[in-house]
Amino acid sequence: GKVVAAVYFVLLAKYLSEEVFGTYNLLINIAVVALVLSYWGLDYVLIRDVSRDRSLGGRYLAGTLFIRGAIALCALPALVLLFHYYALPSRYLPLALTIYVTYALSHGNSAFLALIRAHETMEYEAGAAVIYRLAMLFST
Repeated sequence: GKVVAAVYFVLLAKYLSEEVFGTYNLLINIAVVALVLSYWGLDYVLIRDVSRDRSLGGRYLAGTLFIRGAIALCALPALVLLFHYYALPSRYLPLALTIYVTYALSHGNSAFLALIRAHETMEYEAGAAVIYRLAMLFST
């Protein structure tokens, strides 16, 4: 997957103009920032709690997907505001929204993977990941 993505971006850089390629990368980065806001560490909560009590799996998965979906929908106006903040041409807005929805759908499976990891009793890994991310956040 990563090799294909690397080849894809090399080909894009070769065949697109500098302006279009730069705009495309900016749109991807804006979409990723908006998407990161929809995660809020919910996967780690799911792993921690379901690894302690497996009967909570269905309820936590549904709650995680609902919260993530609601935040992702709320992030759409923020995406549009960021789009206008950078004064990008309006013809790129449909592309920006398409990129955002594509990334949201392709990364939506992490809650299911978190549920699988929870059934492997990975609660300590979840705690370590939260501590690591907090350290990375405060070290910048």
